Amino acid sequence: MENFIKDYLSHGFGTMTKNDFEVYIFHWLINNHDDYKDKSDYEVSVNLRIPISKVKRLRYEANLKYPTLNDDTAKKSITVLLKKCKYRDTKEGGISFVINDKLLREYLQNYLNQQGRLFDSSFNSNIVSIATADFIFILDNFLLNDDDKKSILKGVKASLSEKSTLPQTFSEALKNMEAEFCKSFAKKMIGENVADAAFTLADYIKGVVIDYYQEAKN
Repeated sequence: MENFIKDYLSHGFGTMTKNDFEVYIFHWLINNHDDYKDKSDYEVSVNLRIPISKVKRLRYEANLKYPTLNDDTAKKSITVLLKKCKYRDTKEGGISFVINDKLLREYLQNYLNQQGRLFDSSFNSNIVSIATADFIFILDNFLLNDDDKKSILKGVKASLSEKSTLPQTFSEALKNMEAEFCKSFAKKMIGENVADAAFTLADYIKGVVIDYYQEAKN
């Protein structure tokens, strides 16, 4: 309470807006209260009984107004996230995963952009789609020890090897029909073997890169 009063007075008595109060309290909760610390946006929204969109906004504003993120903390946070998350293939032959924290996403995007690399979040702002080579670059340049790298690569391989048993959605069925049409057309125009190679090359390269990288670290 004393810290809050000091912070309140430092802005000038009566100058904090309702939003300033909410951001300050939210910042305290997600850093000190067990019901909110290290919880997902969904869990926080349920506990606070507010929309997820407001949780995202408050989290982003709190991180900007009361910054705790620097190179070390950002890389460590992303390392922890990469060890926990599930991975999926992308149709371009890359890897996708979820980063809910907007500031962490922006940090990672800026870090990659500075190296002439990038990721795509156009489909869903929380989903990061990245080329395999750029993902390996992250592992090599972040504050990771060999055990962390092995753990993350093991999680990637485990996630990508999972076979979905869920029924196809209509959109997925259309995509498969479209892919089959393209393959059939390519076979007619180029030949059976070339068409098969074109459709499997990206997956093959990605598997070889990950296997080689993991074996090199063992």
